[in-house]
Amino acid sequence: NASLDTSINTQDTFPTGIAWNNDGSRLYEVGQGSDNIYQYDVSTAFDITTALFDTSINTQAGNPTGIAWNDDGSRLYEANFAAGGDIYQSTVSTAFDITTASLETSIISQDDDITGIAWNDDGSRLYEVGQNSDKIYQFDLPIGGWEAF
Repeated sequence: NASLDTSINTQDTFPTGIAWNNDGSRLYEVGQGSDNIYQYDVSTAFDITTALFDTSINTQAGNPTGIAWNDDGSRLYEANFAAGGDIYQSTVSTAFDITTASLETSIISQDDDITGIAWNDDGSRLYEVGQNSDKIYQFDLPIGGWEAF
């Protein structure tokens, strides 16, 4: 029963993914047109009509296709659509503020053409979807969740 309510223009010419912070006060867009992550401030929670572009940073990925946050905004994850695609983890010193992100580590994805990533609520499982294999992969994290990535 969904119906289109509204839309806004993107910052990137080839947008490939979005994410929200926990309370809906920030929206994030990632795009392959410029390989940037864009941060918007949102004055009415989860209402894109109140989103105002704030800032952007370069991605770690050469062909970014998805972004995700951990539960407290201290880590940002990027998916890279490329041969031998990667998932990058950046530490964020100010929660949900992309300008304070610093690359920490990366892992090789299961699919060369990764198109998206997501986490479960407690960070014990990471999910990856891949176009090359047409599969969804589930990773169980041993101990430490997001921190053990």
